[in-house]
Amino acid sequence: MMEPVSLSLSLTGSGGEPIEEAQVSYDLTMPGMTMPPNKPQARYEGRGIYMADATFTMAGEWRAQAVVIYGGETTTFTFDFSVQ
Repeated sequence: MMEPVSLSLSLTGSGGEPIEEAQVSYDLTMPGMTMPPNKPQARYEGRGIYMADATFTMAGEWRAQAVVIYGGETTTFTFDFSVQ
């Protein structure tokens, strides 16, 4: 909590090739509590890896929704985890 962390998402196509030129952002929330917006933008690091910096302001249960825009389509991946 209150320490900067890196979020990493690896995107590959159906043949295992890295996906480049996607737009990736995160929506970080606490499912049990209303929070101010926390939506870091990811930067492309190469070989299909997208990184973002985030700070979690409270301990507890969190949800990260990675929003990926690629090829005219939007896909959302959801990850639930605990912050201590």
